[in-house]
Amino acid sequence: MTKELLNAHAVTKSAGTRDVKEDKRRQRTTNCEHAVLVAKAVIHNDYHTFFRLYESALNLSAYLMDFLVQRVRQGAYERIVASYRPTVSVEFFQEALFFHDLKETRQFLEQSGAVFVNEGSGGGPPFWVDCKTSR
Repeated sequence: MTKELLNAHAVTKSAGTRDVKEDKRRQRTTNCEHAVLVAKAVIHNDYHTFFRLYESALNLSAYLMDFLVQRVRQGAYERIVASYRPTVSVEFFQEALFFHDLKETRQFLEQSGAVFVNEGSGGGPPFWVDCKTSR
């Protein structure tokens, strides 16, 4: 009976090793797939897909993607300003360009040359960007 137990233990141990190796292979495949999708998004200037992948980045790949974020945001800003008329809300830019707060979004828009439109007499921060006069 001890021989049977030893054989069962050996089979279970080798199956467990195979499972670990299979999991590592699967993880490598998903990491590679993610990297390929990120590369395709950057090449095709697809900022929606890029920021979706940035949000769901695996392991430490988000740190590598940080190098591309500014370039992708600038390209996306130019496309949005060129294609949306007459105005676009700052909140839209915040969501589309994956900013965490409105202050950071407004700062990026100011640096990019956005022309703001103040609607209402509240005197608060601007909520709209004039796409026609922005560069």
